[in-house]
Amino acid sequence: MNDLWAGGAWLNLGNMHIYMEPSEFLGFTAATLTTIAFIPQVIKIIRTKSAADISLLMYLIFGLGVFLWGIYGVMIYSVPIIAANAVTFSLVCVVLFYKICELWADKN
Repeated sequence: MNDLWAGGAWLNLGNMHIYMEPSEFLGFTAATLTTIAFIPQVIKIIRTKSAADISLLMYLIFGLGVFLWGIYGVMIYSVPIIAANAVTFSLVCVVLFYKICELWADKN
């Protein structure tokens, strides 16, 4: 079973070659997929200019969790955790911006 995870992978990004352990590659793959999952929601909110069906409390709690995951990633020097949570936090901030603006407009 350990032979399955032996070795690593080289990512060739133009002139840059990055070596990754299998666990780090798995982390990058998982981080990429979970981060990409937020993009359709953000696009929909931007296109419709409506975040009415979005829970403010859920996104505030989720945003805090993502932020803390990012700090954790920095503390353990994990590039997949740092990168995924930085992008996800940015997407969460876009959603929260639209939601708060909508709530502000409804009150005025």
